[in-house]
Amino acid sequence: MPNGSHRWGRDLGSANSIHNPIGVSPISNKAGTKLLNAFYVQAEVKLEGKQEYYWYRTAMMLERFSFPAFLSVLERGKVLVDFDARSGHNHGTKFRLRQDCLPMLYEKATVVVPRAGSELPLAA
Repeated sequence: MPNGSHRWGRDLGSANSIHNPIGVSPISNKAGTKLLNAFYVQAEVKLEGKQEYYWYRTAMMLERFSFPAFLSVLERGKVLVDFDARSGHNHGTKFRLRQDCLPMLYEKATVVVPRAGSELPLAA
């Protein structure tokens, strides 16, 4: 048995984790504070010698994170949940989604590169 795995098994069987699972409110609060507004940038990287050059293909200004939209995308299977508990230590829970789904989580997404003012499909 790897070091620390016995503790993980005991934690999974505790009353706090099975009988009192975390609700959506703490997730909503954390996501709302960390993701309220954001810029999302996609770039290509070119290496010449030891110098890196970036070509910014797309940049989006994302405004007003929508937790109901997050739940909708989660229900449609576009979000993966990563329980990161390794080496006997809990590194937290992560939510991962395809890059093209990120604008779906916001009420407004504006493309600022390559052209300003372009609107994208948004949260329902």
